[in-house]
Amino acid sequence: MKTKAHEVDRFIANPPAQLRAALVYGPDVGKVREVSDKLSLTAVEDPSDPFRVAEIVADQLKDDPARLADEMGAMALTGGRRVVRLRTTNEGLVDILRAAIEETPGDTLLVVESSMLDGRSKTRKLFEDGASTVALPCFADAARDLERLIREVLQAADIKADNEAIAYLRDSLGGDRLMTRSELDKLVLLVGIGGHLTYEDAVGAVGDSGELILDDIAFAVADGAIGDLDRSLTRANALGINAIAILRATLGHFQRLHILAAAISEGRPGESAVGSIRPPVYGPKRERLLRQGGRWSERAITDTFRRLGEGEVTCKSTGAPMAAICGQLLLGIAVRAGRNRNRA
Repeated sequence: MKTKAHEVDRFIANPPAQLRAALVYGPDVGKVREVSDKLSLTAVEDPSDPFRVAEIVADQLKDDPARLADEMGAMALTGGRRVVRLRTTNEGLVDILRAAIEETPGDTLLVVESSMLDGRSKTRKLFEDGASTVALPCFADAARDLERLIREVLQAADIKADNEAIAYLRDSLGGDRLMTRSELDKLVLLVGIGGHLTYEDAVGAVGDSGELILDDIAFAVADGAIGDLDRSLTRANALGINAIAILRATLGHFQRLHILAAAISEGRPGESAVGSIRPPVYGPKRERLLRQGGRWSERAITDTFRRLGEGEVTCKSTGAPMAAICGQLLLGIAVRAGRNRNRA
């Protein structure tokens, strides 16, 4: 049987009784493992039961090709159905897989895990074409699927969450299901059962500290917040964040401001314009960005582009301490921002 990625959850929730073997494949290793675990639980109550679950790695079949058929044909000493799990990316095992599935008696469920397999894969074709087999593709979670997972985990812990926190998690997680689960579990421990998840909680638990500091620096510069800038630069230096990275992060922030300021000058509502910024900005920083977009003119932003670019060149070419060059330059831009704010 052939399935599409969006059909996988529905399939493993109610697999057909005649299912003999499943191939779970895709680039998201964590999701492949999670789907395989869930599918195994449809046949056995305890996935760690050594009498009913056998795990094989591909290398074992090189020396003992009959091992897979033997495991699939074995009966559980304690009764009940058995599960055999195999991890492989070896296309050379397709004949061994076919023989074990088609010629071995019994009702053992075979679950094969693999990385991404394209449409030419013989292994994938074997599982897609069989009447009692299935191929289950696992790709990185789409935004809708990821948001559903986030809400399910939080609901299970009876945690109420602000919409901005959910949106931030949705846009920050999702590269790998295993990592996503790990981050959400950490978040549940932080907030506590029955707690309330705010945007700040989500950022603090999931956000990369280095990226957050770079973001704080850029916002402080554009706000003209000298004290905040000084504190954030001190933290960045303590973490060993390179001055070039700081200048480029600040440049990226002013590029967002340029888009926003241009939209506002064309008469577009500010809230609509800030909503189109990518990556999205949430929480209090969204309001700060909107205020900054109203204060900074396109001309002033373009001049800031020039100054930041010249600052990077100076850092790379003069041999002077880069941290000092970076700090002095950002302080100058922040002073200008403070004047703009006072005039506004």
